[in-house]
Amino acid sequence: MKDLDYDIIVAGGGTAGSAAAIAAARRGRRVLLVEEQNCLGGTSTSGGVGEWFASLEGMGNIFEAIARELGHFGVPDRGPRFFNPEHLKAAWQFMAEKAGVHVLFHASVCGV
Repeated sequence: MKDLDYDIIVAGGGTAGSAAAIAAARRGRRVLLVEEQNCLGGTSTSGGVGEWFASLEGMGNIFEAIARELGHFGVPDRGPRFFNPEHLKAAWQFMAEKAGVHVLFHASVCGV
């Protein structure tokens, strides 16, 4: 891999890592997100979790935006949400791309 210049490298594209990478990129940072799997979202996507029961209000702009993206697939914006994990994968991917996050799939961090 050629030398690349990033302000922030995030190890792991689960829910927290993806949200951190998107937040940093939205603030103008050059971000590399390194993910072992073939998708973002961690257990909420690759683990097949297809529902949220908690309210996302007050969780921050990123989670509210994810909920809006799921709305494009017919998922309600309030109350219990049941969805296809593939739709959540698409939502995370769209949000990362829109923010300008460079995602490296099928990769792991071996040292710092």
